[in-house]
Amino acid sequence: MAVRHFDRRVAAGPRSLSGYDAVQLLAFSFHVAAGPRSLSGYDFGACCEERALVAAGPRSLSGYDSALRRTKSGQVAAGPRSLSGYDFGWPSQRVTPVAAGPRSLSGYDRLRDPERQPSVAAGPRSLSGYDDTNLWTLCKPVAAGPRSLSGYDRDRQTPNAPPVAAGPRSLSGYDVGHDFDLAPFVAAGPRSLSGYDGSNPLGCTIPVAAGPRSLSGYDLDQAVDHLAAVAAGPRSLSGYDRPRQLALAMEVAAGPRSLSGYDSDVRRPGANTLPLDRDL
Repeated sequence: MAVRHFDRRVAAGPRSLSGYDAVQLLAFSFHVAAGPRSLSGYDFGACCEERALVAAGPRSLSGYDSALRRTKSGQVAAGPRSLSGYDFGWPSQRVTPVAAGPRSLSGYDRLRDPERQPSVAAGPRSLSGYDDTNLWTLCKPVAAGPRSLSGYDRDRQTPNAPPVAAGPRSLSGYDVGHDFDLAPFVAAGPRSLSGYDGSNPLGCTIPVAAGPRSLSGYDLDQAVDHLAAVAAGPRSLSGYDRPRQLALAMEVAAGPRSLSGYDSDVRRPGANTLPLDRDL
């Protein structure tokens, strides 16, 4: 990877979120990402001019897929992981808030009619509405399934408790094996984003997550004190990787999936930080 100076919002590598790929020149275009996982700008094989908000590639979030023409549709994504608009096999005209496909976030699954219900998702990764095997009527903010973000797990009833999620990937509420009392924003499990892991006591530090995919706080094997915004582990978003010392660099991520700062194999000259946790 190339050494990056003064471009603290520029990430490079196959998972870069901003700036060109590592083999490209990083200058005045730190909002344009390139690579197979780019979120903005064209793919690194295309020209990046005046379309920083249009992504192309198999994981593009906006704009058409790289195989399609992108004209005045920067908010429409196409591809197997599209977040808005139809799947790349569908016509995408005037229905940008509706996504279709196995990873759709809004609208029905590709096998269903997506008319007049763009905020209801169905499928194995649905974020809102019930799972595709259940009936979703008048409960659009409640998701069910192994990746549900709100509402109980599919095996539980959801009476007046849509902000509480349960399951191995729950973002709010306790784990499936715990009680749902007065802590709807505390998640537990291997992918919890807030609160300690399910094996730890849930006290007064609910913004601190622990586990191999924790986003804040140290890994569950380390102490959590005064550094709740620092994550450690192979998927850490802030702070150095687990084998490194976490000191005075809480907003710099390192490791194979780092989103900001240099990689763990690159020396960090100066303060190339990105306030990623605060932006989230």
